Amino acid sequence: YIIDKDESYLTNYKTLSATVSEELNEAYQNATTEKGKKLLSGAQSSLKAYTDAVDQKLMPEIEKNGDTAAVMKTEIAPAAKTLDQNLQDYKDYRKSMITDEIAASVSIAQQTQIIMYIAIVLLIVISVILSLVIALMLTRPIKEMQAKLIAAAEQNDLTVSFLVRPRPAPGPLAAPRTSFFQKSRTSFPKAQKVP
Repeated sequence: YIIDKDESYLTNYKTLSATVSEELNEAYQNATTEKGKKLLSGAQSSLKAYTDAVDQKLMPEIEKNGDTAAVMKTEIAPAAKTLDQNLQDYKDYRKSMITDEIAASVSIAQQTQIIMYIAIVLLIVISVILSLVIALMLTRPIKEMQAKLIAAAEQNDLTVSFLVRPRPAPGPLAAPRTSFFQKSRTSFPKAQKVP
């Protein structure tokens, strides 16, 4: 504006100043931490100091064709630098908060992953133990029957009997064998008596 006296620069400045002020107010209202509110309050104060310097010092100098360079150097530039620094501090603070939140989320995700791995390992161990227990429960009666049959075969003893337990798998296997040996016992003495 100072050089070419274009009024649109002043209009753009006023619009931009109002927009930035509204955005800072909204950010302040939505801030969730005291530090964030403090940094935004500093930025709001810096913006007010900057706009006051422009409105109360620079504009009167422009209107009277005064020394605008001196006002720019002594008033506007330091106010702009302070405003820029306050906005940068808030930006850095928000960046660190976001980084901390991401780090916390990653940590929780890693903990959840470890818990899932532990749960999977425990399920596998429990499954293996359960299958071994079930296998032993099913094979023990069969092994007992096998041992008795081997002993009976070695001793030529047909008086071996098997205890039939009311379980699904071994019971059906033991009952026919017990019946077979009982019939064999009763028929074998008859065969010996016949001369």
